[in-house]
Amino acid sequence: MPMLAIVALSATFLAPFTARRSATLNALNDRSKHLILNAPDVQQFATLEAASFEESQVLGTQLADILAASCANGETMPAEAVTALRSLVSTTPGARGWFVTLLTDERYDVVFKPPLDPELLRAIEASPEPNLKLLTKNVAMSTATELVHVANGSEDLAAASRLTRDRSKVLLNALLPRMMGLAEEVQRLRTAVVPWKDDAPPESADKEWVEFTKKWKYGAEQRAAIKAVLDELLAPFDEVVPSGLWKSPEIWALVGYGVYALVTGQDPVFCPDGPTNPRNFVVAKAVTALALAGGAGVVAA
Repeated sequence: MPMLAIVALSATFLAPFTARRSATLNALNDRSKHLILNAPDVQQFATLEAASFEESQVLGTQLADILAASCANGETMPAEAVTALRSLVSTTPGARGWFVTLLTDERYDVVFKPPLDPELLRAIEASPEPNLKLLTKNVAMSTATELVHVANGSEDLAAASRLTRDRSKVLLNALLPRMMGLAEEVQRLRTAVVPWKDDAPPESADKEWVEFTKKWKYGAEQRAAIKAVLDELLAPFDEVVPSGLWKSPEIWALVGYGVYALVTGQDPVFCPDGPTNPRNFVVAKAVTALALAGGAGVVAA
């Protein structure tokens, strides 16, 4: 990747750790209480549609401080801050400013300890545009950038990229089951980073995401690394039989009935009159098996 692209990528998505101030948990609590009780900054940005990327980073830091303190105290984000956050992430500059702050500052580790604050998740999923693509880009770009920094021997910058990638994965894992369209967006990116033949993407690759990979000049190694991360994130959605299905009481009821019908030769639900001859007996077994398969499909859906 050319250095110009690397610098642009790092400047856009990775804030240098050395430029961040360190703070204790008490300092976070004190600052957050001040912002909640004397909140001119939050009120000033109650509607943030016109906020620039730079302004969004300023407010994003204040809101992230509040969120981190709330998480540390086992509380949800205060209502005033949630209102501001919803407005902030409803625009592209606002959402970018928020993610740049939240994903890169080491002070916010507590925010990413599951379960994540439901107010944070609701604020993000309330605005599919622009967050579907930004969430997907965050994990892709940090994954690719880590490889560049490792190749250049820049361990500090590589660690920053890993932090962003890991936090992006936590956020995506929390949002994928609940945010409409997110799994589909991540899947579209995955089609663009499957192995290319003769340096050309497959016909089935999403054109917009292919252009994204070309814009940042991602090579085969970077595309493969991105795909590995996306495969991990999408694994629950790729399963033919979801792993959670086997914990369902409905499926065990179906299995139990099937065993009963096969052992006793009685099928009071699907063949209440019972088979009258060997041929009908075979048909009854087949009907039972098909019914069980159909029931399992309904439960899985």
